[in-house]
Amino acid sequence: MSKQTIEAIRAAEAKADTIRADAVKKAANMQEQAEADGKRLCDDTERETARKFKELMSEVQTKAEELRQKSDEETMKEADLLRTSANQKKRAAVKYIVRGITD
Repeated sequence: MSKQTIEAIRAAEAKADTIRADAVKKAANMQEQAEADGKRLCDDTERETARKFKELMSEVQTKAEELRQKSDEETMKEADLLRTSANQKKRAAVKYIVRGITD
């Protein structure tokens, strides 16, 4: 082989080594970037999920409070009706007892 051919082979080998090293470096950078993007996506998703959960819990608590208030109102109405009915029956019972005593 001629000296020129050997030099061409060595230059090609050196270029191949440089290309290989650049490819390894680029692959490592791509992997690092993908991991960073993945972590950022997970963090964003976790924050968004926590925000939505908090919002949902707030809505549920509001709805529960509305239902409790409605239940309280209905219970008070029923209690008032029962109280009125009991008072009327008590008056009738008193009249009946008084009538029984005086007759």
